[in-house]
Amino acid sequence: MFNNLEIMKQFGEGSTLETIKSGNIATTNYICLEISKSKITNRNVKQHLKAFSEIEKHQTKFKNKVVLMFQGYDYDSREIYEIREIRRWVRKLVEQKPHIFYYLSVEFETMAIILPCIFEYEVMSKGPLGILTKLKPNEKKLKEICDAVYEHAIQNGETHESAQRMIHRIQFSVGFGI
Repeated sequence: MFNNLEIMKQFGEGSTLETIKSGNIATTNYICLEISKSKITNRNVKQHLKAFSEIEKHQTKFKNKVVLMFQGYDYDSREIYEIREIRRWVRKLVEQKPHIFYYLSVEFETMAIILPCIFEYEVMSKGPLGILTKLKPNEKKLKEICDAVYEHAIQNGETHESAQRMIHRIQFSVGFGI
């Protein structure tokens, strides 16, 4: 996985958890939520739940603008979704805030990285351009996520059509894997 945080810092577009804590997120374009290895291994999502609560206060500003960065795995050859403790951490976060997909960045492929952490997957092929996986979604969980995203979008003043586009994006990502 390429280092999105460095790319975002280079262009001055990113905001970290510290920026959220300070309350200065109104001037940033992206939010980079760094998750330390100790938070992951201890399954501690509390700090990041608070961060999402702050992000939610800005309604649509950070739609498709949140990037999750898992720290401490730079030299691990496995993909993020292949690391059991990350899968557990992500599942715990999504259990408590299933609508986070409203905020996860498409541009930085955050949703594509997170979906295989939630659902089972099958590696279809590995090559120089990456890994092709096929997700095996739990239909009940997928419906719960889609319903939560739809409801959150409507609560933020989005139109039915806009909310439906978000649902289709999630369903498309699940249907085709990453």
